[in-house]
Amino acid sequence: MQENLYNRLYNESQVREIETRGIVVIESSEFPVYNQEFIFPHMVIAINKNGCSHAFYDQKEFFSNKNDVAVILPNHLIQAIESSDDYNVLLIVVSKDIVEEIKNQQIKFGYSRFHNEPSTKLSDEEINKLCDVVQIMKLLSEITDDLMPERHDRLVYILQIFFSILRTFNKAPLSRPVKGMRGNILFNQFCDLLAVHIRKHHNIGFYADKLYMTPKYLSQLIRETTGLTAGHWINEYLLAEAKYLLINRLDLNIQSICFMLGFKEQAAFNRFFTKNTGTSPKKFRQEQ
Repeated sequence: MQENLYNRLYNESQVREIETRGIVVIESSEFPVYNQEFIFPHMVIAINKNGCSHAFYDQKEFFSNKNDVAVILPNHLIQAIESSDDYNVLLIVVSKDIVEEIKNQQIKFGYSRFHNEPSTKLSDEEINKLCDVVQIMKLLSEITDDLMPERHDRLVYILQIFFSILRTFNKAPLSRPVKGMRGNILFNQFCDLLAVHIRKHHNIGFYADKLYMTPKYLSQLIRETTGLTAGHWINEYLLAEAKYLLINRLDLNIQSICFMLGFKEQAAFNRFFTKNTGTSPKKFRQEQ
């Protein structure tokens, strides 16, 4: 099986490197995975330097062309469809610790806004200026904490500058109200919980308790924000996790994957997978 960018980004050593360095900058000519939904555990900022791409972000169709800057929030569903032969993208992968610090300033920097408005169209000059900031991030990320103890704080500060410049180029006032902002914030929190707990918890009641609300109210807000039910998103995250394990964990048999995903018996897992994909887990694995 050909190793894809997702596996290169999210093998155990690379994940440790992202968390240690805070930010990792990668230039690539490919999407992480094609034609399968996957979940990035980190924030990814994608600066399209050339070509075009077609994807779905939280099941909404998304196109990216030259000079587009997309901010993909952590723990959301991505499905890459295709990219052009000349596609070239600069990826800034941000650690969970730094994301949490940015989220704490989400009103100022519009963190939750990126769920509905992930992409910003810029000019050649604006892209070049943003890339200059990215080079400073890259330089700081490659310096060790021993040499610069304040390195982490400097990275957070440079990332804040990056978002401030991006918002300025986008000509969107920082105070501009966003319709459904509360719902967007809640949905991001819901996605974060799904990414952590989906292998063990498939019931909406668990997530409602974590968010200090009733299942009915959680379902209402998620439907108002996304047009889809909370149960739908639980199924989609569970399905994405199942596909990932079937494709990438060949050391595990289907029964082991079934138990890992919280199913008490393989027959129940087979029914769930077949109902949502039209094929059995065994056949799906064989066709990859």
